[in-house]
Amino acid sequence: MWQVGNIPNMSEHRLPHDRHSVPMARSMASDAVGDRLRPTERDKFVLMVSELVSNAIRHAQPGPDGQIVLQLDVDDVAARAVVLDGGRRFDFEHATFDPRTPHFGLTLVDQLASRWGLALDGEKAVWFDLEQGR
Repeated sequence: MWQVGNIPNMSEHRLPHDRHSVPMARSMASDAVGDRLRPTERDKFVLMVSELVSNAIRHAQPGPDGQIVLQLDVDDVAARAVVLDGGRRFDFEHATFDPRTPHFGLTLVDQLASRWGLALDGEKAVWFDLEQGR
C-alpha cells in the first residue's frame, strides 16, 4: 500500500465510496491543517482534497473493502494528501486536463499544488504536496 511514511502527523481515513465522503474529507482536511498553514494554503489544501476524493468516487472503483483511503500529513511547512482507490489504471490518453473533461479536478491540483503525482504500484494513489507560500 502507498504510504505517506512513518510520520507522526500522518492520519489515515477510510471513507465510503459515495458522495457523502466529499464533505467528510473536506472537514478532515481542514481539521488536519488547523492553524498550521496560512488561511489561503488551508483553503487550497481543502479544495484539492475535495477534488481528489470526488474524482476517486466519480471515476474509480472502491478498494476491496468498498472504501477509498484518504491519508493526510501536515506540519508547519507543508501538507500532503494521498487518495487511494480500487482503480488499477489511469486513462492518460484522455486526461487532457482541459476544463471540459472529467479530469478538470486534476487541472486545479496541477495549478495549486507544489507538486503532485500518480502511483500505480498495485493500487492507484493520487497525491499532492502543498508548501507554505505556494
